[in-house]
Amino acid sequence: MVRRHIHHLRRGVVVSCVVLIFSIAATLSAGRWLMLNLMDYKAELEQLISDAPHFQVSFGDISGSWVVFSPRIEATSVKLTLQGGRRIDVGRMALQFDTLRSLWYGEAIFEQVLLDQLDLSLYRSIDKKWDLVGTALGQQPSSSQASGNPLP
Repeated sequence: MVRRHIHHLRRGVVVSCVVLIFSIAATLSAGRWLMLNLMDYKAELEQLISDAPHFQVSFGDISGSWVVFSPRIEATSVKLTLQGGRRIDVGRMALQFDTLRSLWYGEAIFEQVLLDQLDLSLYRSIDKKWDLVGTALGQQPSSSQASGNPLP
């Protein structure tokens, strides 16, 4: 009687492991295919990443690849436009996710973030605070911003 239960339990564990392995293989295959065709979803990605009216994201080219079990996304000519006209330009950006830690913590965790040819304009106000050049949150520039020293 006990042997029969152990046999059924063992068979259930084996079937569960096989299903888990096939599920992981299917997910990785779908992810690899999606990374190869990432440029086809450029407009949808820009809209998904952007948080209108707070900021808009656009990029020239986007590509994806896999490094072991972690997806890597590379984009060129990335432009981040913040509310009020402030802008940050990045010539090349690469993000590599840490898949295992992301799954463990339930949020996106990056193993590597690369920002190359970063272009942003900063100013230092009279009260010694740094900020991006432009109008913050749609407000008019304050007197401290107008008289602050821009960073060369």
